[in-house]
Amino acid sequence: MKKYVLIAVLILIVALFFIFIPPNIRPSLSQQNLEGKKVVVVTTGILADVVYNIAGDRVIIKQLMTGGDIHDWEPSAKDIAEASKASIVIYLSRNVEKWIDKFETAIPDNVELIEAAENVEFLTMDGIVDPHIWFDIRNMIKVTERVCGALIKNDPDNAKYYSENAERFKGKLNELHERYLSELSKFKGRIIITRHDAYRYLGNTYGL
Repeated sequence: MKKYVLIAVLILIVALFFIFIPPNIRPSLSQQNLEGKKVVVVTTGILADVVYNIAGDRVIIKQLMTGGDIHDWEPSAKDIAEASKASIVIYLSRNVEKWIDKFETAIPDNVELIEAAENVEFLTMDGIVDPHIWFDIRNMIKVTERVCGALIKNDPDNAKYYSENAERFKGKLNELHERYLSELSKFKGRIIITRHDAYRYLGNTYGL
């Protein structure tokens, strides 16, 4: 039975990541150079995919973290220079990107800094914040709403396009959330053993 619990969880996690990886955003994300479009700099791949699902090709998306551990990553001088040319810089939260205060002082005042997870309640254990909010899909719906609002404020000419795409994406996320609830309810209360303490949101939300 433990084997089947693990397989079910892995299948649903894979489904979550597929919804966040549109086919045209990899691998040339940081190589786009199209004139007349807003430049949106994001810290992580998850945020890049949220922006892509909302804005599509109407903005240029530049992703800072393209590898390594999100917990240990630090921006380089090149990253700061690239972000300084953006209209918006979107990060998840100071609970995740702990270097953001230093980053904020290095970029121009006219670059808007957006905390995507501003309306998300982070879990804590023994006083330590768990940053892995994306494993509760409802959190990603809140992130989508926040990002959409920031894009509309920065580029009101495309407000209708962004709003419609965001609603469509939220619909997909809601469908996946319901699928999680249905599939994982069969294993409620069971213990999952992992090599990385990243699944507290998954367990709390879906009863594992």
